Amino acid sequence: MTVCRRISDIPDNLSQHLIEKLHNKCFALQVDEATAIHKDAHLIEYVRFVDECNMQEELFLCEPILKTATAQSLFDMNNAFFNENGICTDGAHSTSGFRAGLQANIKAVAPEAVWTHCMIHREALAANELSPPLHEALQMIVKTVNVNKTNHLKSRIFKMLHEEKGAEHTALFFFGGA
Repeated sequence: MTVCRRISDIPDNLSQHLIEKLHNKCFALQVDEATAIHKDAHLIEYVRFVDECNMQEELFLCEPILKTATAQSLFDMNNAFFNENGICTDGAHSTSGFRAGLQANIKAVAPEAVWTHCMIHREALAANELSPPLHEALQMIVKTVNVNKTNHLKSRIFKMLHEEKGAEHTALFFFGGA
């Protein structure tokens, strides 16, 4: 029974350690509303921050959206999480409105927040204007990165290979597509 309880406590413990790391630090959030194949919608947030001179990216929040995915309901979910724990989106319609969207709601309680659109979405928009051969090459790169990123063994091998070569960067980030 003790082992089962400890295993079930692991996610809460990891979450608490992450929240402790974020106290009194600047960090960036990437917010998205994602719908799974079963039509279940979730509010997903990744956080990026510097920890001991290293850039970190962690899953910060993944909560089911029980009602509608309006700017107000997403803000309420996000705000409740921040208030409960004492603690830049990708430009999706329900999150980006600077007058009535999630951005406006966050700015109302955190005026110092800086808002940017997701770089991956900007890349995808720019890729629409590429020549067909370049666009095809970019799509192949995105596919290769995502295949490597979704397999833990391949990710570890990628990291080891790049560490052996003395590369500055040893991790891959997911790409939304080009």
